[in-house]
Formats: sequence, C-alpha cells, structure tokens
Amino acid sequence: MFVSAINISGGFLVTKRMLDMFKRKSDPKEYNYLYALPGTLGIGTMLAAHAAGVPNIYQCGYLFSSLCCIAGIAGLADQTTATLGASMGMTGIVGGISTALAALSFPPAVFA
Repeated sequence: MFVSAINISGGFLVTKRMLDMFKRKSDPKEYNYLYALPGTLGIGTMLAAHAAGVPNIYQCGYLFSSLCCIAGIAGLADQTTATLGASMGMTGIVGGISTALAALSFPPAVFA
C-alpha cells in the first residue's frame, strides 16, 4: 500500500511540476496551498471520529478519498483545471493512506 501510494503521489507531483513549467511570469499568482485546507479538514475529521470510536467511519474516509481521486483525474483532463486536479489527487491519496492506517487500529503498544 505504501509503495503504491508513493507511486501515485509521485505521478501527481510530476504532473504539477510539468504544469509549472508552462507558467508565464505574467500569469496571476496562484494560491494552491489553500487546497490543503479542505483536505486537512476532511482527514482530520475522519481521524477525530476514529479516535471517538464512531462506527463505520472508515467507509466515509474511503468515500472522501475516492471522490478526491476521481476529481483529481477529471481535473487533469483540462488544462484550466489541471492544477486543481493534481491537488485533489494528492489529497485523495493522503486521505486513503490515513483511512487505511486508522482502520488497522494498531494497539497502543505499537506507538510506545
């Protein structure tokens, strides 16, 4: 799972770098880091629900991640939305990894 996540995340990062190569100095400034706020909120909410013991929260986490990945692929289909697509794809990957690790429910002795 970890190796696959690195592979997919690397693909989205390479795509973002390729998109950045075509930027002009006259292009308006982008605030792409703000795309991390909804992703952080979604993943944080899922992890908080996991800590509170909410049943079936993992399906919600997987749904969130799946929708972000699908939106990322759809966003990469058009040049005007490609930057958003790369950000959504990376959010989906991080959400999927977070959900999978939370679903494993490691015992406290693992972290000690």
